[in-house]
Amino acid sequence: MTFPLLLCVLSALSTGLYFGRDFAEAHRRGQNLLRSVLPHFAVSAVLVVLSIWLDGTELGLLWMTVATASLLGLALGALLPRPLVAAVPAPRQGVPAA
Repeated sequence: MTFPLLLCVLSALSTGLYFGRDFAEAHRRGQNLLRSVLPHFAVSAVLVVLSIWLDGTELGLLWMTVATASLLGLALGALLPRPLVAAVPAPRQGVPAA
């Protein structure tokens, strides 16, 4: 695997994670799911075509790695919970401690 193909795999994985979280949010809110799936499909399609073009192996099957990373990223992004931003409340200023 060459460096550009590795970048395609990592890009597919990261876009899958990003749009997977959007998919999960839209699913929780009951919104339209196509708004998160269609951009992911467009980016993944471009990356798969790019990986087919860059693949220099004899069999030419490295595009499957990009497609698998894309679907895996989408599934992981939808299933992994969002991290809590404010887990510990900040102390209020000007109020004496009890």
